[in-house]
Amino acid sequence: MINKLTVLLLLSAGWSAAPLLQAQEGSPLLDPDESSGSLLDLDDPTDPDAAVSLDPNRSAADPLGPGSRALPSTIGPEDAQPQETWVLPESIQNLTREQRNEIVDLLNKATSYIRGIRLQEGMDALNKIEAHTSEYYVTHNLRGAIYTKLRSFDKARTSFRRVLELRPGLMEARFNLAELDFVEKKFQIAFEQLEELKRDYPQMEASTAKMIDYKRFLCSLMQSNGPGDAMDKKARAILATFDFLDDEPAYYCAHAALSYKADDTPDAEMWLNSARDIYGMDALGVYVDSMIEMGWIDSMF
Repeated sequence: MINKLTVLLLLSAGWSAAPLLQAQEGSPLLDPDESSGSLLDLDDPTDPDAAVSLDPNRSAADPLGPGSRALPSTIGPEDAQPQETWVLPESIQNLTREQRNEIVDLLNKATSYIRGIRLQEGMDALNKIEAHTSEYYVTHNLRGAIYTKLRSFDKARTSFRRVLELRPGLMEARFNLAELDFVEKKFQIAFEQLEELKRDYPQMEASTAKMIDYKRFLCSLMQSNGPGDAMDKKARAILATFDFLDDEPAYYCAHAALSYKADDTPDAEMWLNSARDIYGMDALGVYVDSMIEMGWIDSMF
């Protein structure tokens, strides 16, 4: 089962979610029945009963899920949009069952390769899929994840924009573009894009919203020139919405970020150690990745 937060965080920090691989909202090629894992019967693409119903809780592209340290989320917030029945690109629908099953296998391999930092092999798998179709948005999202890990940000941005051409408004691609600006330290631009996501998806899952607020906090903090200025006040206003009883470690990680920004490493480490003791290492991954990107720490503890 996909961890919901990861879907978004495909990109954070070179190894963050960006490899949160875009968790597409579900694999259009897999059976939504989590228990079976069998392929859908797509023998007759002209049969309306064979339409592919996508389950937001499933994904061939992101078996890890939001919170895992796969690539920057990409993420697919189940709550952001109602469940849909999506039509696959015609170029895929017209393939034989064997060819479509091959695409499923290649998607799984690409995901595994990217997660294992076998980026060239991941790219090769995506190239084989695109030999059948160049219109499947998932492959472009995964390609963007690879380019992000390679820190080829212009190419990653081109890939994510192609996703939006194929799936206009897709939250995951929009998040990934904002994350690119974040890792390139274009903090005001990233902040504005994250604000738009919150506005456009007011019912997004709470854990996703919390991560976006944490990113907004960091964008504001990193534009501050010192305690008490306008950006510092904006950051602290966002921090005031966090609570030590939250289900996510944003409160602790935000306090750690404040301490790192003030060059108080011992205090920052105290906050992170508390977060680790309370939430565990897995929950901290996508939060700590942002600190790695800021240069405050080298790796997970």
